[in-house]
Amino acid sequence: MQKIEDYIKTHRKELDSEIPPERIWESIDKKMNNRRMKLSANFWKAAAIFALICTSIYLLTYIVVRMEQTSEQTRLLPASLASQEQIYLDEIQSKMQQIIELETKGAFANPEYKLELDELSEMYLCYSEDLLIEPENEQAIMALTDYYEKKILLLNTILLETQKLYYNEKFYAEIDLQKH
Repeated sequence: MQKIEDYIKTHRKELDSEIPPERIWESIDKKMNNRRMKLSANFWKAAAIFALICTSIYLLTYIVVRMEQTSEQTRLLPASLASQEQIYLDEIQSKMQQIIELETKGAFANPEYKLELDELSEMYLCYSEDLLIEPENEQAIMALTDYYEKKILLLNTILLETQKLYYNEKFYAEIDLQKH
């Protein structure tokens, strides 16, 4: 009790003043800045997570739609090449499924690949129209075969990049766990 009375006697002028001392304002400012920084960091984390979720949903939707389009394709190549076409379609579907599995785990390839897939789809539409008009058109058959091979190569590239990202993230996450 004596300590409190001594403190009041020594700091009587400060306590009677309506304006708090400068050191108190500095302390308040410092605490507010720390809170702002924490809120700012949390905001950016939430924004990044939101962007990641939106991108994931968009890419998964895009890939699923592409898979459905691929699986719904009718055989365009002549009967003599039907087995080769089925091999292409099966391989495309397999690659797409592998990519989707990795993307559900959080690894996403470069979005530029989507543009390339779109361009290939446009090429496919041109070739398929040509083959529907003239089923034995040798150039259209070769172009469609080339389309399948290019799509498989692009999907391989996407798959390899996605795998690389996934396994690198997994590797570094394990290292971080080992450090702590």
